[in-house]
Amino acid sequence: MSEARYVAGAAKFGTSGLWWVTGGYNDDDLQLQSTELYDADTMTFAPYVDLPRPVAYHNLVNINDTHMIMLGGDDFSHDVHLFDR
Repeated sequence: MSEARYVAGAAKFGTSGLWWVTGGYNDDDLQLQSTELYDADTMTFAPYVDLPRPVAYHNLVNINDTHMIMLGGDDFSHDVHLFDR
């Protein structure tokens, strides 16, 4: 992982070995907007698309091999975002 993060969201893309790790807080207690892909087959992380805003304590829900929904966050947001890999 390029930057340590806690209370981040993470979910696996379908049946692939790819996990999407999103947001959370860094070691300086700042919310993150960045995301990373974790490849379980190679055990490596790679930078991925930024979120629309910094977020932590949120949930990711895998819909299928290429789509996820991100819900909530620690600001009690009513935001719902649909992502297409």
